[in-house]
Amino acid sequence: MGEIVKQFESKKNSVFLVNMEGTLQVLKVHESEESAFFEAVVLQRLYLHANVPKVIKLESNRIYMEYIEGKLAVDYFLECDVKGAAKLAELMLSFCRVYSEQFGNYRLSDTNFRNFIVVEKECDVELYGVDFEESEEGPLIKSAGDLCAFSFLYEVEADKKKAFYHAVASNWSEQEVDMLNDYILTSLNKLVTRRRLNLDVRRVFEELVIGSGHMV
Repeated sequence: MGEIVKQFESKKNSVFLVNMEGTLQVLKVHESEESAFFEAVVLQRLYLHANVPKVIKLESNRIYMEYIEGKLAVDYFLECDVKGAAKLAELMLSFCRVYSEQFGNYRLSDTNFRNFIVVEKECDVELYGVDFEESEEGPLIKSAGDLCAFSFLYEVEADKKKAFYHAVASNWSEQEVDMLNDYILTSLNKLVTRRRLNLDVRRVFEELVIGSGHMV
Protein backbone atom coordinates (compact mmCIF):
# COMPACT_ATOMS: atom_id res chain seq x y z
CA MET A 1 0.00 0.00 0.00
CA GLY A 2 2.95 2.31 0.50
CA GLU A 3 3.62 4.83 3.25
CA ILE A 4 0.57 6.90 4.19
CA VAL A 5 1.42 10.60 4.06
CA LYS A 6 -2.05 11.96 4.89
CA GLN A 7 -5.72 11.03 4.77
CA PHE A 8 -8.15 13.13 2.77
CA GLU A 9 -11.66 13.97 3.90
CA SER A 10 -14.20 11.62 2.31
CA LYS A 11 -17.68 10.64 3.45
CA LYS A 12 -18.06 7.44 1.44
CA ASN A 13 -14.60 5.95 1.07
CA SER A 14 -11.12 6.05 2.56
CA VAL A 15 -8.75 8.24 0.53
CA PHE A 16 -5.05 8.58 1.26
CA LEU A 17 -1.99 10.29 -0.13
CA VAL A 18 0.66 7.57 -0.17
CA ASN A 19 4.34 7.44 -0.96
CA MET A 20 5.00 4.60 -3.38
CA GLU A 21 8.77 4.21 -3.61
CA GLY A 22 9.34 7.96 -3.76
CA THR A 23 6.30 8.80 -5.89
CA LEU A 24 3.19 10.38 -4.40
CA GLN A 25 -0.05 8.70 -5.40
CA VAL A 26 -3.65 8.88 -4.26
CA LEU A 27 -5.11 5.64 -2.95
CA LYS A 28 -8.88 5.38 -2.87
CA VAL A 29 -10.36 2.43 -1.01
CA HIS A 30 -13.94 1.69 -2.07
CA GLU A 31 -16.52 -0.29 -0.14
CA SER A 32 -16.70 -2.86 -2.95
CA GLU A 33 -14.75 -4.10 -5.94
CA GLU A 34 -17.70 -3.21 -8.17
CA SER A 35 -17.71 0.48 -7.23
CA ALA A 36 -13.92 0.69 -7.59
CA PHE A 37 -14.12 -0.88 -11.04
CA PHE A 38 -16.88 1.53 -12.07
CA GLU A 39 -14.90 4.61 -11.08
CA ALA A 40 -11.72 3.30 -12.67
CA VAL A 41 -13.51 2.76 -15.98
CA VAL A 42 -14.95 6.29 -15.87
CA LEU A 43 -11.55 7.79 -15.09
CA GLN A 44 -9.87 5.89 -17.92
CA ARG A 45 -12.55 6.98 -20.37
CA LEU A 46 -12.38 10.63 -19.34
CA TYR A 47 -8.57 10.71 -19.25
CA LEU A 48 -8.46 10.98 -23.04
CA HIS A 49 -10.77 13.99 -23.13
CA ALA A 50 -10.63 15.90 -19.83
CA ASN A 51 -8.40 16.70 -16.87
CA VAL A 52 -8.64 13.76 -14.48
CA PRO A 53 -6.02 11.79 -12.53
CA LYS A 54 -4.42 8.94 -14.41
CA VAL A 55 -5.30 5.49 -13.04
CA ILE A 56 -2.05 3.79 -12.12
CA LYS A 57 -3.43 0.52 -10.79
CA LEU A 58 -6.76 -1.10 -9.92
CA GLU A 59 -6.39 -3.72 -7.22
CA SER A 60 -9.54 -5.31 -5.81
CA ASN A 61 -11.46 -2.42 -4.19
CA ARG A 62 -8.49 -0.05 -4.39
CA ILE A 63 -7.62 2.51 -7.04
CA TYR A 64 -4.13 3.97 -7.17
CA MET A 65 -4.08 7.17 -9.18
CA GLU A 66 -1.99 10.17 -10.07
CA TYR A 67 -1.69 12.86 -7.39
CA ILE A 68 -2.87 16.27 -8.61
CA GLU A 69 -1.37 19.03 -6.49
CA GLY A 70 -3.71 21.99 -6.19
CA LYS A 71 -6.59 23.30 -4.09
CA LEU A 72 -10.15 22.13 -3.84
CA ALA A 73 -12.48 24.12 -6.08
CA VAL A 74 -14.51 25.11 -3.01
CA ASP A 75 -11.42 26.73 -1.48
CA TYR A 76 -10.61 28.47 -4.75
CA PHE A 77 -14.19 29.76 -4.95
CA LEU A 78 -13.98 31.12 -1.41
CA GLU A 79 -10.74 32.97 -2.17
CA CYS A 80 -11.06 34.13 -5.78
CA ASP A 81 -12.45 37.42 -7.10
CA VAL A 82 -15.56 37.88 -9.27
CA LYS A 83 -13.60 37.24 -12.47
CA GLY A 84 -12.19 34.06 -10.98
CA ALA A 85 -15.69 32.88 -10.04
CA ALA A 86 -16.86 33.30 -13.63
CA LYS A 87 -13.79 31.44 -14.91
CA LEU A 88 -14.42 28.61 -12.47
CA ALA A 89 -18.02 28.32 -13.67
CA GLU A 90 -16.87 28.07 -17.29
CA LEU A 91 -14.34 25.36 -16.46
CA MET A 92 -16.80 23.33 -14.38
CA LEU A 93 -19.53 23.50 -16.98
CA SER A 94 -17.04 22.56 -19.69
CA PHE A 95 -16.01 19.53 -17.64
CA CYS A 96 -19.63 18.47 -17.18
CA ARG A 97 -20.16 18.88 -20.92
CA VAL A 98 -17.29 16.52 -21.72
CA TYR A 99 -18.71 13.98 -19.28
CA SER A 100 -22.12 14.13 -20.95
CA GLU A 101 -20.55 13.82 -24.40
CA GLN A 102 -18.60 10.73 -23.37
CA PHE A 103 -21.43 8.94 -21.58
CA GLY A 104 -24.42 9.72 -23.77
CA ASN A 105 -27.63 9.99 -21.77
CA TYR A 106 -25.72 10.10 -18.47
CA ARG A 107 -24.60 13.22 -16.67
CA LEU A 108 -22.20 14.10 -13.86
CA SER A 109 -24.59 14.01 -10.92
CA ASP A 110 -22.35 14.96 -7.98
CA THR A 111 -21.10 18.48 -8.66
CA ASN A 112 -19.98 19.29 -5.14
CA PHE A 113 -17.06 21.69 -5.48
CA ARG A 114 -15.01 19.33 -3.27
CA ASN A 115 -14.94 16.89 -6.20
CA PHE A 116 -12.80 19.24 -8.28
CA ILE A 117 -9.22 20.47 -7.92
CA VAL A 118 -7.99 23.81 -9.24
CA VAL A 119 -4.37 24.04 -10.34
CA GLU A 120 -3.23 27.64 -10.53
CA LYS A 121 -0.78 28.50 -13.27
CA GLU A 122 1.14 31.77 -13.67
CA CYS A 123 -1.52 33.35 -15.88
CA ASP A 124 -4.33 30.80 -15.89
CA VAL A 125 -6.03 28.01 -13.96
CA GLU A 126 -6.83 24.39 -14.81
CA LEU A 127 -9.64 22.28 -13.40
CA TYR A 128 -9.46 18.56 -12.63
CA GLY A 129 -12.35 16.28 -11.76
CA VAL A 130 -11.45 13.70 -9.12
CA ASP A 131 -14.60 11.90 -7.97
CA PHE A 132 -16.77 9.70 -10.17
CA GLU A 133 -18.64 7.33 -7.94
CA GLU A 134 -22.07 8.58 -9.00
CA SER A 135 -23.79 8.99 -12.33
CA GLU A 136 -27.39 9.22 -13.44
CA GLU A 137 -29.39 9.67 -16.59
CA GLY A 138 -30.21 13.25 -17.39
CA PRO A 139 -29.26 16.25 -19.54
CA LEU A 140 -26.21 18.48 -19.17
CA ILE A 141 -28.39 21.42 -18.15
CA LYS A 142 -29.37 19.55 -14.99
CA SER A 143 -25.71 19.31 -14.00
CA ALA A 144 -25.45 23.03 -14.74
CA GLY A 145 -28.32 23.66 -12.34
CA ASP A 146 -26.59 21.60 -9.66
CA LEU A 147 -23.39 23.59 -10.10
CA CYS A 148 -25.24 26.87 -9.57
CA ALA A 149 -27.11 25.48 -6.56
CA PHE A 150 -23.85 24.51 -4.86
CA SER A 151 -22.34 27.93 -5.61
CA PHE A 152 -25.34 29.65 -4.00
CA LEU A 153 -24.77 27.84 -0.69
CA TYR A 154 -21.11 28.71 -0.18
CA GLU A 155 -20.32 31.64 2.10
CA VAL A 156 -19.06 34.17 -0.42
CA GLU A 157 -20.33 37.58 -1.47
CA ALA A 158 -23.42 37.69 -3.68
CA ASP A 159 -21.51 39.25 -6.60
CA LYS A 160 -19.37 36.12 -6.92
CA LYS A 161 -22.41 33.87 -6.87
CA LYS A 162 -24.11 36.01 -9.51
CA ALA A 163 -20.96 35.95 -11.66
CA PHE A 164 -20.88 32.16 -11.43
CA TYR A 165 -24.55 31.95 -12.36
CA HIS A 166 -24.24 34.37 -15.31
CA ALA A 167 -21.24 32.45 -16.68
CA VAL A 168 -23.30 29.25 -16.66
CA ALA A 169 -26.56 30.79 -17.90
CA SER A 170 -24.82 32.51 -20.84
CA ASN A 171 -24.43 29.08 -22.47
CA TRP A 172 -28.17 28.61 -22.92
CA SER A 173 -30.99 30.25 -24.87
CA GLU A 174 -33.65 32.31 -23.07
CA GLN A 175 -36.03 29.37 -23.10
CA GLU A 176 -33.33 27.02 -21.82
CA VAL A 177 -32.47 29.46 -19.02
CA ASP A 178 -36.02 29.03 -17.70
CA MET A 179 -35.32 25.29 -17.57
CA LEU A 180 -31.94 25.93 -15.93
CA ASN A 181 -33.61 28.05 -13.25
CA ASP A 182 -36.12 25.29 -12.53
CA TYR A 183 -33.27 22.83 -12.05
CA ILE A 184 -31.43 25.28 -9.77
CA LEU A 185 -34.49 25.74 -7.56
CA THR A 186 -35.08 21.97 -7.36
CA SER A 187 -31.42 21.30 -6.58
CA LEU A 188 -31.32 24.04 -3.95
CA ASN A 189 -34.31 22.57 -2.15
CA LYS A 190 -32.71 19.11 -2.16
CA LEU A 191 -29.39 20.39 -0.83
CA VAL A 192 -31.01 22.45 1.93
CA THR A 193 -33.16 19.50 3.00
CA ARG A 194 -30.25 17.04 2.89
CA ARG A 195 -27.97 19.33 4.88
CA ARG A 196 -30.77 20.40 7.23
CA LEU A 197 -29.99 24.06 6.65
CA ASN A 198 -32.11 26.84 8.08
CA LEU A 199 -32.32 28.75 4.82
CA ASP A 200 -35.09 30.48 2.90
CA VAL A 201 -34.51 28.92 -0.52
CA ARG A 202 -36.97 31.18 -2.30
CA ARG A 203 -35.31 34.31 -0.93
CA VAL A 204 -31.86 33.11 -2.00
CA PHE A 205 -33.17 32.20 -5.43
CA GLU A 206 -34.91 35.53 -5.90
CA GLU A 207 -31.83 37.48 -4.88
CA LEU A 208 -29.35 35.63 -7.08
CA VAL A 209 -31.47 34.64 -10.09
CA ILE A 210 -34.55 36.82 -10.36
CA GLY A 211 -32.58 39.76 -8.99
CA SER A 212 -30.07 39.20 -11.80
CA GLY A 213 -32.76 39.73 -14.40
CA HIS A 214 -33.63 36.10 -15.15
CA MET A 215 -37.30 35.42 -14.45
CA VAL A 216 -38.76 31.94 -14.14
